[in-house]
Amino acid sequence: MTLILPMIGSGYIPAGGGGGITFVGSITKEVFAGTNFNTPAESIDVLSVASVGDLVVLSLTAATNTNNATTFGGMPMATIRDDHLSSVPASFLGYRIVQAGDSNPYLSSNTGFYRFLRLGIIAAVFRGASGVVGASEVANNSSGMPDPPSATSNDSLRVIVGHLKASNVTMTAPAGFNLSGAAGTTSSAIAYQIDNFGTVNPAAFGGGGSADWRSEHVTFS
Repeated sequence: MTLILPMIGSGYIPAGGGGGITFVGSITKEVFAGTNFNTPAESIDVLSVASVGDLVVLSLTAATNTNNATTFGGMPMATIRDDHLSSVPASFLGYRIVQAGDSNPYLSSNTGFYRFLRLGIIAAVFRGASGVVGASEVANNSSGMPDPPSATSNDSLRVIVGHLKASNVTMTAPAGFNLSGAAGTTSSAIAYQIDNFGTVNPAAFGGGGSADWRSEHVTFS
């Protein structure tokens, strides 16, 4: 698993601002199959970063699909999008305000012959954000890098996610966004902005790959 905490350095855009939202950190997990991520012992260690009341945004990207809707044990996620039936690529995006008694999340739905393969899971953690989704947009294409759609909102937190059906592409955040985390098993990334209101049309994620992709743009107050 890979842990990312906010650091000041070249290209970093400080989080915070009038809304009081801060990026706490992120953690990434890569596994070969959903059956390697379906018990508490195989969970992603979100609670090494998140505390009660924090917003967790979790993305999952896989090279193959499953016929089971995506659900999680330990820390149930509210679904923003569940494209588990797609294979271009299969993906899930959800969120949770951490509650007392939560434990680290793991797949509780990945059973049977048809299951996710080559999973990348990213959990980004924010403090001071609500669990209320404002704008929620999605785009997809069959070539190039994930290119998040435009979204209009006065919410304080913007999150963009890229899912790419290609392995080992090191994805980078579009200009003006902070990279929260990236995975390479089936390539994916989460990036964010804080206190950028109105209409925002992000550029594509960087990385130089080209394959089937899906990308979401979501806002939280």
